[in-house]
Amino acid sequence: MLCVNPLVRTLLTSLFLLCNFGSPSEAQIDLHAHLHMKPGMGPMISGTFNDPPRANRWSDRFQMRASGALLAGMTAESRPKMIVLSLYGHPYFAWSFERDGFAFNRKAIARQAVEREYAEFMQFLNQHQDRYAIAKNASQARKIIRSGKTAIVLSIEGAWGHLESADDFQKWIDERGVAIITPVHLTPDDFGGNALMSPLISLANSTLDFLKSVWLSNGKCLKTFCKSQQGFTEEGQQLIDDLISREVWIDLAHMNELEVNHVLPKLLSGKAGKPLPLLSTHTQLRKFYPVERGLGDAEIEYIRKQDGIIGLIPSQHMMPAGMKQAHEDALVAHPEEAEAASAAKGLSCITGLEVFKKTVHYAIAALGAPERVALASDINAPLDGLSPGCADVSKMEESMRDLNRRGFYTYAQWNTLVKYSAPDTQWSERNLEHFLTLWERVRPSK
Repeated sequence: MLCVNPLVRTLLTSLFLLCNFGSPSEAQIDLHAHLHMKPGMGPMISGTFNDPPRANRWSDRFQMRASGALLAGMTAESRPKMIVLSLYGHPYFAWSFERDGFAFNRKAIARQAVEREYAEFMQFLNQHQDRYAIAKNASQARKIIRSGKTAIVLSIEGAWGHLESADDFQKWIDERGVAIITPVHLTPDDFGGNALMSPLISLANSTLDFLKSVWLSNGKCLKTFCKSQQGFTEEGQQLIDDLISREVWIDLAHMNELEVNHVLPKLLSGKAGKPLPLLSTHTQLRKFYPVERGLGDAEIEYIRKQDGIIGLIPSQHMMPAGMKQAHEDALVAHPEEAEAASAAKGLSCITGLEVFKKTVHYAIAALGAPERVALASDINAPLDGLSPGCADVSKMEESMRDLNRRGFYTYAQWNTLVKYSAPDTQWSERNLEHFLTLWERVRPSK
């Protein structure tokens, strides 16, 4: 075996990344993006794909923060080299509800919304072929990136209504090139349940499942977190088998513990006996987001042993325990500043930006390698962003000054947020390369 000096190896790796993916300051990957959400969430979201973004503060939750108009104006330096574009239709609030009035056919609502999002994006893609292109495998993605374009990886969040027949698989996987599927999402369906979140969100989206979990635990789960009692149905189990055989990467985000425990052995067996890497495109560790939806120990252990990659969502909603701990640490460090520390920006400076950066570094340590952690904007989902910092901005570059003054709230800041959160200058290049390497294991390039 050829022995290479570690310093030489590092220099060669850095040169390879720079030649293939650009300069270290450029954002490389967004592991889960809803670039348009009006069709998927209907009247809940303000603004459409063709409008300029409407959000103007970090706490905005229902204003569009990315749009076709924004994407069209992004330079090669400001847009990611790869975007996992997620298509989604809420079975109650989707665009068809707003257009057609009240409808009982939840499946049709979700299906129509996803079809509309796909059509909207394909129209945009046809107008901007010089900047964006769909990648169906890692080899295509590398070629697109080398040409100076952004590689789009298509994903569907919530398979119910979209992958229920051979014709569905033919259309979405074979013809349209969807490469990633999140089998379950916010609401239980014919494929199975979903990971419970906060009591309020679970009560709204998974009412009976949440109430059952409270009942079976005699209310004790409300003191920690409640777990779904509904795993995959027979149809859901068949879906998992079909996705693996069709070389579609399964996204474990939103799976409850029953479903995770079903899928992990399937990934370990893989295809032809070779383990498959774990993917959770948009998540947060349970240490910071202490609900079933948070990334659990089983997933962490699998990634450490068999490899994988996760995307952390830059939202204050997704790290309540992290914000609470930062507040408590500030009081210990500055007991004389109790009143200031309880404010959003006191002398102790509790900010969402800083706490999120801590979650990135913690996740890297937990998963065992920096390249196993990326960021996932989940942009245009009804989530808040990150509250601003209070550091001295006078010597910062302009984009970093804006981030620290206003917090994270728009996709135009994505590059800056990645740079702000990175543990080192080569991090985003490494997690993109790692994603592509793992994707080859799931869907070998023909």
